[in-house]
Amino acid sequence: MKWNHGLKRSLVLFLIFELAIEAVFPASLLYPFASARADDLTTGLSVSKDLGSMKAGQGSEFISGDYPGAVLMRVNLWGAVGKPGIHFVPTQTDLITLMSYAGGPTESAKLGGVYIKRWSRGKEIVLDVDAEDLLEGTGTKPPILQANDVVVIPQKKPIISQDMGVLVSFVASVLSIVAVGIVLTRK
Repeated sequence: MKWNHGLKRSLVLFLIFELAIEAVFPASLLYPFASARADDLTTGLSVSKDLGSMKAGQGSEFISGDYPGAVLMRVNLWGAVGKPGIHFVPTQTDLITLMSYAGGPTESAKLGGVYIKRWSRGKEIVLDVDAEDLLEGTGTKPPILQANDVVVIPQKKPIISQDMGVLVSFVASVLSIVAVGIVLTRK
């Protein structure tokens, strides 16, 4: 079969169009999940095989705890963890397991101030969680996450802010130059 110039151009244009469509529209709109119910799509649930084409770790999206046929839910994880971003985790995942999937808390994590935001019956609910108590094993069970939860792991406030550190450094440099100038003029 000979490739004529018009056929090549049409094929290239088709491929470009296909890539552009896939880049603009979410895969869930282009390829509806065969085994998930329509209401699952609005609640952040999906079947793990439907996420197979997604590249884990790309664009701050991660797939964790994936096994064939697993129902995964979307959870947003912000703050002081190794891998903040959107995590697709199995349903019934608890807070500590999510933090583990994300590489654990950073050294600057303020574990006593963790909170989970979720929507229930049209209202925003904020759950305050002391993750330090959970990690110490005080008997409190970690909360089970729900689809589309937003989990925030705040950072500890530094004693001196970065701006203050820059200012102190600048003032010290100016004072050093002035001191050197005074010493040189006395000689």
